[in-house]
Amino acid sequence: MTQRTRRDIALNLTRAKFDAEALALRNRLLAWRFANLGRIWIDPILADPELDDRLNQIGLPLLSVSPSADSRAQIVAALRRQQNSIADNLADTVAGEVFAVVNADYRPGDEIRPGDVSKEVNRLRAAANDMSVGDLPARQRVSAQAVGRIFQKEFELKKLPKSSAGARYVLTETRLASLRRRYGAAALEPSQKSQRHSSPETPSEKAPFAGQER
Repeated sequence: MTQRTRRDIALNLTRAKFDAEALALRNRLLAWRFANLGRIWIDPILADPELDDRLNQIGLPLLSVSPSADSRAQIVAALRRQQNSIADNLADTVAGEVFAVVNADYRPGDEIRPGDVSKEVNRLRAAANDMSVGDLPARQRVSAQAVGRIFQKEFELKKLPKSSAGARYVLTETRLASLRRRYGAAALEPSQKSQRHSSPETPSEKAPFAGQER
């Protein structure tokens, strides 16, 4: 709300005025729906492959009623900015730290053990504070159990039968691509991936929117 330049403009509408204006607006919107009911539909072709399903779900109705390719491109750009903002926030969470390790150290098809990932997360936390893992306070450590819960509830990874070495999960290409969109991590080439077994603390195991007219 901008600062008022006239004192005769009320800070709040009266209830009667608010109800009358809201009713008029609802009636205009309802009239528009009736007038366009037979010619507007959700067009799944307009979904942007770079967006999460939830943002595509929100954006498709707007894209379907947008009158031009330019207006649709602006909507998609706004949705991508929103996705980047969400990813920035998620990257600062424990799940974001866990995914940073998964994204750097594992490839599609690899088996992932929560214990290996928790060790690497703790190593990175200790390194960020210029200390050894042994000196990292217990309250700052991420347990294997916590990583396992993240794998199941946040990442929705497929759980493999438990072995003598503990719980195991598998990373698929589709799930990795989805997680990269969610957490904003760019795809890494194999040569860029961190080397496993490099130290005792590392894990031991292993289309842009076109806006075409219909």
